[in-house]
Amino acid sequence: MNDKNYYNDLNVPKDATQDIIKRSFQYLVKKYHPDSNPFIKTLEQFYKVQEAYRILSNTEERNKYDDSININDFEYPQLSLNVQYSWNAIKVSHEPQIVDVIVDMDTREVNGKTGKKRLNLALLVDISTSMSGARLDAVKRILGELLQYLDKNDVISLVVFSDRARIIIPAKRVYEVGDISAIISGLEAGGGTEMLAGLTAGVDEILKNKVEDYLHEVILLTDGHTYGDEEKCIQLASLAAQNDIGITTLGLGSEWDELFLDRLSSFGGETSQYISDGEALHAYMQKKLSNLISHEVENLAIDFLGGKAANLVYGIQLSPIVKMLDIKNINSLGHLSSGEKMKILLEYEVHPIRKPTDKVNLDTILITAKIPSCEIQARSLVKLLELPNVDENSVPTLNPQVYNYVEKAVIFRMEERANVDIKKGNIAAGTKTLQYIAKKSVRWV
Repeated sequence: MNDKNYYNDLNVPKDATQDIIKRSFQYLVKKYHPDSNPFIKTLEQFYKVQEAYRILSNTEERNKYDDSININDFEYPQLSLNVQYSWNAIKVSHEPQIVDVIVDMDTREVNGKTGKKRLNLALLVDISTSMSGARLDAVKRILGELLQYLDKNDVISLVVFSDRARIIIPAKRVYEVGDISAIISGLEAGGGTEMLAGLTAGVDEILKNKVEDYLHEVILLTDGHTYGDEEKCIQLASLAAQNDIGITTLGLGSEWDELFLDRLSSFGGETSQYISDGEALHAYMQKKLSNLISHEVENLAIDFLGGKAANLVYGIQLSPIVKMLDIKNINSLGHLSSGEKMKILLEYEVHPIRKPTDKVNLDTILITAKIPSCEIQARSLVKLLELPNVDENSVPTLNPQVYNYVEKAVIFRMEERANVDIKKGNIAAGTKTLQYIAKKSVRWV
């Protein structure tokens, strides 16, 4: 039996087509080469990807390899995928038409199997002047209780930052930490907020123990704004995501920069989280750590390959979190725990259709993920989005359920635009938009 797992090395499923194998290879050789990724210190993974591609891209070699491994095809669950369209057909028209698509994903076929992973966790805590008093006391109390939710072999580090960063607990196994309450008891708030220094130190601590079968996560807690280093923070967050390091951002109180923290988290498929007080922080941390170590599906991503008959106007992830998608790039959608569902809304503008055709091709989407409980973890789904074409005298039927989600998406996009206006100083425009939204009184369900 062959002890090498070329499918995992190349991050492709056992039934991957040559196009998917080539696409994954091109992405991974760039990811693992030090010339394009400064986090890479060794070429070991780079060479593993090259070897896997050499075998899997050659039909004869791939068949020999498949014969040498023992994979139980009955233990090969997939993601469940369902697609709904706003209209049941597209009619012949000399004018552009709008079609909205709902893509639902869940873990039904995984059958409750979860992959337990060790954590490599870096905690970043803002201790600038605004964190003094009850806020810092609450954070200390929560940190003091944190270890009970971790395994003794998990890795943890603690970094605090204000004008500069300090490493309070360097990366080490939980059983090596000792009394965390005593370690942090002397922390005092003071100074400004230089988030880049804290984020850099946190990522560096993660990299000291970056083992492949661990889940790597930075959790950042702040109550304010960083000044002058926002774009460098964004660049670092993007690079961290490329190296499978997630960043969770928590905003305490009411003065933190939601748009900025959303951008930091978005590369790993997350959004920022509002934390009202110490009790809310305790509840969130307990749930977050529980979810981190046990996922049915990990590293979900979606890529839009394009269609001949339509342009993608925008995309929104509607659940389990709400965020805009980057329609020009691969989007990380995060992880799915047992019972969770993911819903995405895509809006297309269909080009004028001047003569009847059989099908109208809107797009082809590529969804990739990992199922950690399986021997071959990678999954990929290629879904063609298309609708039948009808003559200009026909009347397509509207799907009211999809239309309901479109209404909610419109409100969300207006809220995003209002927040951008307010941040840029255009208070009147932002306030007017928010007042209009309030009058509409549309609730998320």
